[in-house]
Amino acid sequence: MEAELVKLRKEVEDAKRRAEVAERRAEEAQRKVRNTTLVEYLKYWHQHLCTTFEVQRDPRLTTAGPASAPHGKLCPTYLRHWDDFDTLQRRTLDSLFTLYPADQKAFPSPHATRTQGQEMSRGKIGDHLVLDHFVGNFVETPVRPIFARLMK
Repeated sequence: MEAELVKLRKEVEDAKRRAEVAERRAEEAQRKVRNTTLVEYLKYWHQHLCTTFEVQRDPRLTTAGPASAPHGKLCPTYLRHWDDFDTLQRRTLDSLFTLYPADQKAFPSPHATRTQGQEMSRGKIGDHLVLDHFVGNFVETPVRPIFARLMK
């Protein structure tokens, strides 16, 4: 009788352990596909997109056609060092983080960001169409929830 009781207790403990492991796996899977907060998204964006973004430097592999006309668009006529960029960027981000709800999960999941990074790493950006795709999908689209929230 006591041996059966010990065996049953062991089976119950084993079942509890398996259930805990399954719950942890389910939570991990859910974490990978759930939307992210702004801070989380920026972290994943940097990790999976910025590190895979690469410009084609070989002129033989880039488009040779004319660039799109800058008519009606802001276009610098010269470049110069921006001394206080870091300070202004920090101030802007601090304002954004103050205004945007820290707990709002409005941005793509870690899995989606990783997938986008893998897509970008397949090739280097060698023409303005690929660059337009990158900016549209990976910069402009994620920024929309920020503006939508701030416009309320």
